[in-house]
Amino acid sequence: MKNVLTFFIAFLVTVSTYGQGSTGSTGSTDSTDKTSKKTTTKKENNIPSDWKLFSNGTHSIQYPQDWTLDESGQMMTSFILFSPLESDYDQFKENVNLVIQDLAAYGMANMSLDSYVELSLSQMPNIIENYTLSSSERKTKNGKTYQEVVYTGVQMGYMLKWKQRVWLEDSKAYVLTFTGEETKFYSAGKIGTKIMDSIQKK
Repeated sequence: MKNVLTFFIAFLVTVSTYGQGSTGSTGSTDSTDKTSKKTTTKKENNIPSDWKLFSNGTHSIQYPQDWTLDESGQMMTSFILFSPLESDYDQFKENVNLVIQDLAAYGMANMSLDSYVELSLSQMPNIIENYTLSSSERKTKNGKTYQEVVYTGVQMGYMLKWKQRVWLEDSKAYVLTFTGEETKFYSAGKIGTKIMDSIQKK
């Protein structure tokens, strides 16, 4: 059981840090011509009218036109959205990704959200260099309750900041993550949060 739990916790962090050091090719495939379209403004989330819409079998999410969609399933993600690089000196693409973990497949169908989050946070100092927890709060938005966790740390030489929203549904754990460089988190985080706010279950 301990090995399985460790896998879940390590996997959560590995996915949240995907995209570090991306300079040009990310292995991503932008399939926006097939899956995205312009959408109307959604008043509740204040989504700009020119944002694109991605929809798969489980969720839909909106994102800026200059972000890149990767639905290749790398790192077992449902999708990854990458920001554009700001200049030739920019070495990190801020990103939003969704991971869905089938807890029932590991005999954890009855795991609570509190237990899932507690186990994850307890392992962070062993996985992320200079890990610091900024906040962990239970929130409700658009009728959905989730745990929002914000933390900082160093990965592959980058000082990063993560915002994760975690919720459990139908014996599955959903982990929606925005990852960005800490120095750009205030500005980039506004866009990342707006993207996260737009997610809808189909």
